[in-house]
Amino acid sequence: MNKRDFLKFTGASLALTPLAGMAAGSDSGKNVTESLSNITGSVNPISVAERKARIEKAQQLMKQHNMAALLIEPGAAMDYFSGIQWWRSERLTALVIPQKGDIAVVTPFFEKPSVLESLKVGD
Repeated sequence: MNKRDFLKFTGASLALTPLAGMAAGSDSGKNVTESLSNITGSVNPISVAERKARIEKAQQLMKQHNMAALLIEPGAAMDYFSGIQWWRSERLTALVIPQKGDIAVVTPFFEKPSVLESLKVGD
């Protein structure tokens, strides 16, 4: 056995080790998913009213701290306020929350249909 074959064999056996442990640990023979309980049954999607309340709270805090607006890039914060699930790229897509008034989304024109599809508040 050469070095390359040895490394292939040990790599494959290490990758399969967790599966062997799972098979050995399941005495009842039941499928693993049968023993899991549903922990998301009582969870409701975030409502438009809740997102609007989040925006209003942010606007109140901006007034307190004398800020004109928030510029939010793609990520968890954008999803938190608007529902837009986007990714960072070389083309700017951003959410603008002004101290007063409606939110705005800055995005390239050709991305507009995709952004509007996931936007949960505003138009």
